Order: sequence, then C-alpha cells, then structure tokens
Amino acid sequence: MSVWRFAGCWATARLTALPCGVLKSRLPMWKLVLVPTFALILLCSSAITVAKFIGSSSPSLEIAYIAYNGFISRLHIIDVEHRLSYRVSAAPVTNADFAWSPDGNQLAFISYIGDSTEVFVAASDGSWLRQLTVGVQQEYYLAWSPDNQHIVFSRQQTDDITFPELFIMNVDNRDERLLTHDQEVEARPVWSPDGTQIAYILYVDSLNVIRIVDAQSGTLLGGVNEVAGNFDHLSWSPDGTRLAFTVYNGPGVIYVMEISTKQIFALTVPTQSNYLPAWSPDGRQIVFISERDLNAEIYVMDANGENQRRLTYTPNAIEGFPSWSPDGTQIAFTATDSSGGDIYVINTDGGNLHRITSDPALNEWLPRWRP
Repeated sequence: MSVWRFAGCWATARLTALPCGVLKSRLPMWKLVLVPTFALILLCSSAITVAKFIGSSSPSLEIAYIAYNGFISRLHIIDVEHRLSYRVSAAPVTNADFAWSPDGNQLAFISYIGDSTEVFVAASDGSWLRQLTVGVQQEYYLAWSPDNQHIVFSRQQTDDITFPELFIMNVDNRDERLLTHDQEVEARPVWSPDGTQIAYILYVDSLNVIRIVDAQSGTLLGGVNEVAGNFDHLSWSPDGTRLAFTVYNGPGVIYVMEISTKQIFALTVPTQSNYLPAWSPDGRQIVFISERDLNAEIYVMDANGENQRRLTYTPNAIEGFPSWSPDGTQIAFTATDSSGGDIYVINTDGGNLHRITSDPALNEWLPRWRP
C-alpha cells in the first residue's frame, strides 16, 4: 500500500469509528466538516515527509554498487543522504559489471545463468527485470548509448577459442548486430557523449590497442598505436573531444588523446603508478588513483594535468573506483582495509569524508552515481 493510500485509509477509519449519533451529539456541524479536513491535511503533510524519506530522495544522491559476501555478489543502491540501501532485484548472481542508463531510470548488468553470463536490465527500483541475451555465449563489459536505446557489450560467440567481439542490442526489442570483427579480444567499450562513436580496447598478444569506431557501421575511425603497453580504463571527456586512459608499461601512466588530431600526451609521470581516470561532469578536472605516496589514494587534477592534489589520507586502506556525483561536488570511492571494503564519499575539496556503507558481512565496491 502506498503512503498516500495508507494515510487516506487511516484517516477514514479513525473518523468513522464512532457511531453517527455519538458524533452528532458531541460535535457541532462545523467541527464535523473542518476537523476531518484538518486531519487529512495533517496526515497528507506527514505522508509527504515520510515519502520523501523512504523513497523519493534526489536521484543525484543515489549510488549503485556491488555487494559481495564471499560467495555471491549482488547489485545494490543506496540513498546517500539517508544511508538506506536495497538490492536491485532477485536476479541471478551479479557479475562485476553494470551500468546506469543515461536517464537514470534503469540499470543494465551481467549475471551468471549456469555456466554462461547474460545481460539483464531492471528498473532502478528493482522492478521490471528483463533478460536481454540468451545462449551459451559469455557476455562481458557493457555500456549504454547516450539516447538510452542501445547497449554495447563484448561477447565470446562460442565456447571454443573464438575471440570476443562487440555487439549492439536494442533494449526495447532485443534486436542485435555485430559491430566489430577483428579476430582478437575486444573489450571495455565506451560510447562517445554524442552517441556516434565507440572506443574500446583491442587485446593483441602482449600489447593492447585503443580503437574508435563508428557506432552505426563499425568503420574504424582511429586508434592509439604510438604508446606501447597495456591499455585500460577508457573515459570520454563530457564534450567528446578527448579520451583519457591508463597505460601500464611498468607503473600506470594516465594519458589523454585529442580525438580530432589523435595527438597523445601524458598527464602523469612514469615513475609513479596512476590509474582509473574519470572526467568531472564539466570536463575541467580528472579524478584518479595514485600510489605516489606508497598507498593508493584519491587524487584530482586539472584536465591538462596541472594542479594535482591529494584528497584522501588513509595509510591503512586502499582506495579505488572513484566516481563523480552528477553535480561534480562529491566523489564516491571504495576503501578496502583488513576488515573489507566500504563505500565512502568525499567533497571535491577534500572535506566531509564519510562512510556510507558499513555492513561487516559484505565487501562493497564499484560505486557509480545515478545520473
């Protein structure tokens, strides 16, 4: 029963509990009319307050994350303001990869079905669960298109040595099409903000290559071949003009590529390990993880690599998976110590650090803000 329906039923029951004759003898007519009216107004006001608390928080104050109990991992959402969390659905065991739809109304995630993995979609409250892929193939790494209509994912087409390729599926009707066919491992696809391009990593022997293809035709538009090493953690700038990524050739180094010129420049030095870059919503800053002080901590820098500054100081914990709030004022991340992993939130100026999950039976990680 909804809060509104509950309030109305409660008021009706209370006001009709006495026999009609008793009510008339005890109350003047104006009270018979106004008292129930005032009662309903009071109850509705209370109902609004309750509704705001239990289920109507600002979408920008919700974070999805993975909760792992040592055996299975499940997708959860937490209201950051009120510290209320719930499991998204009763779907099969959730794999590590999931993604919000750009409008924030749905979540796509990968779950195990027997020996295979499948792509699922559910509403943000856990309802309307749908299985999009069916078969013995393995699906990995997914991302939503900016228009909410399609999901790109990596699929190993058979159970033999065939390499995973990228597929695009229409979320509404499950129509799918093969996007790439390189006879190599293709993974970690990310859409450009305008939805016209997809960047991904092509794993070739001991070295990797970043490629950018047309999202409709799969035509190769460009790639990163000038830097040797293992690529990871692709992140488009909000304006779609640049791509940040990590190169592991020894310690991790964060690079940025200008899409139009394919020019590449390093933002961090190779004598330190820096990784997991993520653009701020306004494109002016990049949050990342750095081990320059002998521990994995949260850092922020300007988009050109200048003004690098440390936000967290936790020598007994390892930070990871930083994620910007939609308004760019907060960063969520995972901190893992000897007792397990929890989700924390910190302001972008380094203030107001606070933990939002604390279940000792769970390891909580991979926080992602609702758009």
